[in-house]
Amino acid sequence: MWTSAFIRAHFLRFPENTLITRRDLLNYGTQDAVDSALRRMRRNGFIKRLAWGVYVRTTSNENVPSTEQISSAKIAAFHRTSAPSGIDEANQHGVAERGESEVVFEVDGASSSFLVFGAQGKPVCRIFLRRRVARKLQLDMSPARKLIKALWTLGPESCTPQIIQRAARNLDRSSRREFHLAHRWMPGWLSDMIHGFTTVRDRLAML
Repeated sequence: MWTSAFIRAHFLRFPENTLITRRDLLNYGTQDAVDSALRRMRRNGFIKRLAWGVYVRTTSNENVPSTEQISSAKIAAFHRTSAPSGIDEANQHGVAERGESEVVFEVDGASSSFLVFGAQGKPVCRIFLRRRVARKLQLDMSPARKLIKALWTLGPESCTPQIIQRAARNLDRSSRREFHLAHRWMPGWLSDMIHGFTTVRDRLAML
């Protein structure tokens, strides 16, 4: 009883569209008591579940937070940093396509996935959290490094010399040079491909 009252007061303390995570509420009671209170509040329409462990107080205008906001709230609840995966960079450079129902974040933690629910309570998207390779932590700092992450995500089976050259043309001259010289940020197969497939003329065109 007291757990439900405290949790209800917690939701009322914030504007209606504020995302509240289950972890935010665990100091009000045991896990079983918190889960029971959340189930009752969902049944009576006081709150909506937007993803496993992410809730919002019911709004009259159905202004549901975005998938990115929901994902960020869930990731933050576990005290993990995140970044869009290389899939996003791959799409920007035109070297890969991503399905509309799949969103990927790279995190400093274990890989996992969860569903995001729409206004009617039905699943609309699955979010994938992928453990980020240590070297990839440094690949969000420049266009050249983001391209490396994009090609790394594409993988050796799909990454071809033609794709690399086409993507590199989107970089300015200094970024192309950084990309060409950034051996230490690349997986071995990508470094070997970049420095193995090109002719002298091709290398000069990339610089």
